[in-house]
Amino acid sequence: MKHLIRLTAGFVVFCLVLNVFIFTGYSLTENASISSSDFLSMTGKLISDYDTPFYVPESSTNITFEESNRLIVKTDSNDALPDDKGAIAKVEGWNSMHILQYSSAEEMQKAFDFYSNQAFV
Repeated sequence: MKHLIRLTAGFVVFCLVLNVFIFTGYSLTENASISSSDFLSMTGKLISDYDTPFYVPESSTNITFEESNRLIVKTDSNDALPDDKGAIAKVEGWNSMHILQYSSAEEMQKAFDFYSNQAFV
């Protein structure tokens, strides 16, 4: 059951990433450094490699999710980010999207604060 919940949550994150592409108005066929299928494949691998298990309390019907420690950054180019702020894994190179995996919520928050103040984001 826990494995099913983990797979479902991974799929939900994958769909959210896909929605970012759709709602920003970009086409999956737009010219880029890597193909959209490669980008989505690498994103799926990052999700499966780094998603944490979920905890479902036996005495509750509420499901609590641990943080993914993942940040999605949209920039003005496909070039690798000049500073990934300590990301332990990343997927870059399609449609100016950069998915960064951090080891902790604190590291991810520091990166979020940094990228929030950058002109190229």
